[in-house]
Amino acid sequence: MNKIKQSSYDLIIVGAGSGGCSAAIEACKKGLTVCLIDRKPKELIGKKVCGDLIGQAHIKFLENKMRLKYPKDKIECIINQTETINTKNKKSYLSYEKGYMLNRHTFGQFFLAHTKKLGVTIIDNQKVIAPIIKNDFLIGVILKDNDSGNETKIYSKIVIDSSGAISALREKVKIKGTYLENKIKKSDFAVSLRQIRTLKKGLDFTHAKLILSEKYAKSGYIWIFPYSKTKVNVGIGVPIKGKVPNLNNALEAFIKDNKIFDNSKIIDSGGGIIPLRRPLDSMVSNGFMVVGDTASQVNPITGGGIGQSILAGYIAADVAYKAIKKNDFSQEGLWEYNLKFIKFNEYSQKKGDDTKYYNGTLQANLDVVKQFYQSSSEEELEYISNNYLNDDIFKNLSIKGQFSISSKLKIKIIIAIIKKPKIFLKLFNMAIKIKKISKLYKNYPKTPKEFPKWKNKIDKEYQHINKLLN
Repeated sequence: MNKIKQSSYDLIIVGAGSGGCSAAIEACKKGLTVCLIDRKPKELIGKKVCGDLIGQAHIKFLENKMRLKYPKDKIECIINQTETINTKNKKSYLSYEKGYMLNRHTFGQFFLAHTKKLGVTIIDNQKVIAPIIKNDFLIGVILKDNDSGNETKIYSKIVIDSSGAISALREKVKIKGTYLENKIKKSDFAVSLRQIRTLKKGLDFTHAKLILSEKYAKSGYIWIFPYSKTKVNVGIGVPIKGKVPNLNNALEAFIKDNKIFDNSKIIDSGGGIIPLRRPLDSMVSNGFMVVGDTASQVNPITGGGIGQSILAGYIAADVAYKAIKKNDFSQEGLWEYNLKFIKFNEYSQKKGDDTKYYNGTLQANLDVVKQFYQSSSEEELEYISNNYLNDDIFKNLSIKGQFSISSKLKIKIIIAIIKKPKIFLKLFNMAIKIKKISKLYKNYPKTPKEFPKWKNKIDKEYQHINKLLN
């Protein structure tokens, strides 16, 4: 059993993943007293089912903003490009966003070691079972020791929940007059299965592959991310819509049909659930903020979220520090967190590098693209692929959430529209909606008072998107 030496802190953080540790490190650097809680034993923190791929921009963010240099010898593989393959017509599209394959457990332990070094109080092997709410403010949490079953109360000025997609607190913190989005629709989640395999035959590629295939993963995708020539992270993700296929059978069928996996061995396997949607419309309440998967800060196209959670944790810690300094832990006092994540526009790039960190506006745009993809049949996607898409257009859609038409393609597209008007009407509706969503997010409310009006507009837009695309 953990001996809890202190019962009150400036900041409690639930979940010691990348977002929680990022917030803990930054808050501690600013002089706050921080308690970091995780349900796992310390030695297992960081061990998580994941694609294990992080963008170069987020590693740069660690180095340039947080002054944390992740050891180069701990990077398993450098990914220079991602190939997205449509199995129907065998077409593939390349994007050149650089990334790194991580050992997720090693990366998590690296983060955790830094929190300990800075003086963060770490409480492991304890589950947060309830919030403590007083006078419409979250003022602490109740813990339950996994071994003894003993319960303990810990108090703080602010609580950050970074406990994951199935959150410890988000659905329980319901405070009158605040706008935190507590509940996420089932249809906004995807289920995934990931295997780490050693290969008998060496790979002839060192780039990431995303495979779109109705045969194996309807409305979802399969990924192959290499750690080395003989070791890969392979998995499947599909949205929770209608009947969900048996992921184990689907992944095994794919592996059986691909010779690179002949005589390969599974060295690790596991499943998970991922929120694939725009970020929560509001991520704060009185004395409370949510970070990472808890806040749906995940790329809706790829399901990637390591970098976004690091960024969000950093922002949340800064906002918490300012709020504590002003002695204002209200929804209004924490509202800057919403604004900063939605509009984050800092860069860490050399001249000519097109990689941005990430922000909520981009994520909302990608959510529209995701809905277009999920609502389209394999035949429709094949037709668009054959008549419209190239590497640049695909990159703009799948990475930037932007839709553009070059002058060279205009005549070809007009012919395609005449042949298949319904498909291209859907495509242009998507383009129009991306612009509208971008405009709404650029005008995200500066105060909670303006939020209900904005929320009404964004809900109507997404209802209309669903109607148009489906």
